[in-house]
Amino acid sequence: FFFFNDTATTEIYTEQIVGSVRCVQETVLIARDLKMQVDPWDQYFYLDSLYFMKMLMPSRKLNIAEELILVHFVLHSIYEDNIGYFKLEPHELINELFDFAPQYQEFMDKDIKSFMELMLSDFPDTDENTQTIMDSLNRFYEAFFMHMKINDKLLSFKKDYFK
Repeated sequence: FFFFNDTATTEIYTEQIVGSVRCVQETVLIARDLKMQVDPWDQYFYLDSLYFMKMLMPSRKLNIAEELILVHFVLHSIYEDNIGYFKLEPHELINELFDFAPQYQEFMDKDIKSFMELMLSDFPDTDENTQTIMDSLNRFYEAFFMHMKINDKLLSFKKDYFK
């Protein structure tokens, strides 16, 4: 673990995501060039990226706490392979994420954004504090996903990019 103390950290994660997308895209292109059968399911990460990459380029400037929340959300959605279940457009999903944030106050009686700002500014850079941040972001992610499900903003099945 390393502590999320500046924008450079979220940029590193964004670069890793972009690199992974390029790798998948190049693999598919090479397989096609070699006349190999390409399973459409092998392309889902790339196809999902057309959606989530728009989220990594928000229309407004985010502070470091907001960047953390957003990048963690995208990474967790990729890891859980559920980014393709959201009904909303990327900018709408970002708005929904940040509109939900003040409603969820499980962190020392603070909402997730205020808690992240507190942790980033007032607590030392230790593995324990980094783990606290990650655990808090994971809990927030689960609560947000449940919020989306309850409010019928998730598809029943993953997006079908092949129709």
